[in-house]
Amino acid sequence: MNLAPIGIITYSRIEHLKKTIESLKNNTLAGESELFLFIDGPKKGDEEKVNVIRKYAEAINGFKKVCIKSRSANSREENYFEGIGGLLARYKKVIFLEDDNVVSSKFLEYMNDGLEFYKYDKSIMAISGYNVSVEFPDSYKYDYYKSTYFNTWGFATWLDRSTLDIEQANDQYSEMLKDKELYKKIKEKHPRLISGLKKIHEGTLNAGDYKLAFHLIKNDLYTIKPIKSFVNNIGHDGSGAHCGINNRFENTELNESQIKFEDVDYNKLIDSIYYKHVTKREAILQKIIRKLFG
Repeated sequence: MNLAPIGIITYSRIEHLKKTIESLKNNTLAGESELFLFIDGPKKGDEEKVNVIRKYAEAINGFKKVCIKSRSANSREENYFEGIGGLLARYKKVIFLEDDNVVSSKFLEYMNDGLEFYKYDKSIMAISGYNVSVEFPDSYKYDYYKSTYFNTWGFATWLDRSTLDIEQANDQYSEMLKDKELYKKIKEKHPRLISGLKKIHEGTLNAGDYKLAFHLIKNDLYTIKPIKSFVNNIGHDGSGAHCGINNRFENTELNESQIKFEDVDYNKLIDSIYYKHVTKREAILQKIIRKLFG
């Protein structure tokens, strides 16, 4: 199998990055995989932190090849789009991680097998490695499912799915308001997305996963999500760009099993479990506010 390159964007969180790299090295396919690190340029006052990242990156081993690209200017968006875009253009597929995505020892196997199995199925936009730690019904017999919700904490995709182009779109809120059927469709599947797209339109939020979710719902496309997560996001300690301090998304036990891919149908009930979990606290807060203030 022609393995996908691994692209990681990073900046100044050395302890997070070390844990991510060490977890990747535990994968049996690590020694056959090419690793690319894209290090963003420092903001004023962060020069030493970024230098620590650069020195650490130069000493990384355990992979077929390690390539490092360090920027002088600071731009998280440019670091991501230029880095991952370059890999997609060259390799036609990529496995993407942020520097706070700790993975299981079967992560690379799962990602590469998924990329191979769905490479000709244009209804699948990406292979996601993350899922929330919740119970799924015993009646569901597969190890993964099709989802209309996008999560960027460890995913793989192909050049011909144009995920980067979609992430750079900024007119989706206006498009949704002009199309009553589309608005109704999104409100039914992902009501939280409406306010998210509005914030993106107003320039107060930068969230590629919202843009990708809009594209999935609009076009009846899917990502592949594992029932048990292959990824743990350790960035909910106040260090992440868009993450607060909480353990709602923590996975203490990761998936260490090999998944056999086969055709599965979309299951609305199974897909809704993810959304209900990630919005549960928000719904509770809204209920309390209504009770207190009417």
